Amino acid sequence: MIEDSNTSRLPRGWALFNLDDIVADGRDSIKRGPFGSTIKKAYFVPSGYKVYEQQNVIYDDFTLGNYYIDAKKFEELRGFELKSGDFVISCSGTIGRAAIVPINIQRGVINQALLKLTLNKALVDSKYFYYLFTSEVMQNRINANTRGTAITNIASVKALKSIGFPIAPLNEQKLVVAKIEELLSFLGAGVESLRKVKTLLKRYRQAVLKYAFEGKLTEEWRKTHKDQIEPAQKLLEQIEQERRKNATTKHKEPPPIDTAGLSKIPDDWVWTSIDALFDVGSGGTPSRKKPEYWNGDIPWVTSGEVAFSEIKDTKEYITQEGLENSSAKLYPSGTVLLALYGEGKTRGQVAILRLPATTNQAIACILCSSSPIPPEYVFWWLCYRYYETRSIGEGANQPNMYLHHVRRMPIPLAPLMEQRVIVERIKHDLSKVDKMEDTIEQSFQRSEKLRQSILKRAFEGKLVSQDPTDEPANRLLARIKEVKTKHENRTNDVVAEEKKGLMRYVK
Repeated sequence: MIEDSNTSRLPRGWALFNLDDIVADGRDSIKRGPFGSTIKKAYFVPSGYKVYEQQNVIYDDFTLGNYYIDAKKFEELRGFELKSGDFVISCSGTIGRAAIVPINIQRGVINQALLKLTLNKALVDSKYFYYLFTSEVMQNRINANTRGTAITNIASVKALKSIGFPIAPLNEQKLVVAKIEELLSFLGAGVESLRKVKTLLKRYRQAVLKYAFEGKLTEEWRKTHKDQIEPAQKLLEQIEQERRKNATTKHKEPPPIDTAGLSKIPDDWVWTSIDALFDVGSGGTPSRKKPEYWNGDIPWVTSGEVAFSEIKDTKEYITQEGLENSSAKLYPSGTVLLALYGEGKTRGQVAILRLPATTNQAIACILCSSSPIPPEYVFWWLCYRYYETRSIGEGANQPNMYLHHVRRMPIPLAPLMEQRVIVERIKHDLSKVDKMEDTIEQSFQRSEKLRQSILKRAFEGKLVSQDPTDEPANRLLARIKEVKTKHENRTNDVVAEEKKGLMRYVK
């Protein structure tokens, strides 16, 4: 139990407990996942016992994740097994997220990004602790005990143990949970409606792009401008001719695109590939061991910054010396970027450079600036293809795309005049979606503030009436410890008597 300046402000019968006070007996009641080579990717198998990761907590979905270990490795890691009813915490990256492990969870172990707690149910209600842990006050205390800059980590289990958790009497905990859930149910209904609208907007966004690249968005425009439209095949031939003329090495004609399974397009359009239209390159990372390569005036883009956006500035800059002594290249404004790596959402995301910049090696750079084709046309096409792009890759554990995958990607080429109309109409229609999504996001933020207001009142003892007959939390803890001590003493006495009897028998 913790005694500090906050103790005097607690409601009557409440107490500040640390993790050691509120977990069940046993050395595995507080356990962070194994580090280093204990659970490296070399041990992963196609199926077996699951490896639970940070995403299982962030998305509150214990079906996520594709990593497994075999029975032999599982037996070695049994102390890290995640069981139904455990309390699991994300302690790396998106820290402080928590979940109660559901019933019928698939057997498996946690990795180093997770911490599991087995709570003492006689002292702490699991849902009470969940709401307490995810409250803003507690999250601020947790964030105060972190380290790291790029990826923040909970400093240690010891640091987390130093935090005091305000624990109400057990009966009051159950009342608090019931009241919280009653209030949050109304709030949850509104949030669920917002989520449904957000899903519909996402579908509408995809429908706009689908119609655009099937020629349906500009169907009427084509009818009224048919005499002015130059077929896309002629544009393609002009681009190929220009690229052959400007090529510094012998230009290799790309193989014809396989149109099987591709959507039907208008007669004056043509299916082609990215490498038939543009040069595609990549970047590099100057040595981090050379400080003279960094903090210069040349923008340097990482794959994390490629996020369906226009890039007008970057988080990091390199020097001219760093550019000349690495595989990084300076790409012009208008280059379309495609993220190649990442098991999360990053792989397949797209951006447009709005300034000359270099990139790291995890990005494919499509040089649209040397072509009459608007870079926005390519950008929106790749946005539309995001999920198909993510299905491309090589490698067993974490599939990656490579430049040859990007070069062979199909693209429907519309006549040049129509491309410009398509870009403008997409921009017009999706700007309305952007505004609606902004409004929804603001509503989500207001909902979260209201949720935190409810939790704040709950853990100040202001949400439910207190019962003077409830056993105070500190007295309950003392009684639990007393029972435990008596049980241990009785067990020790029995063992001692058995030893005496054995010795008499031996004599």
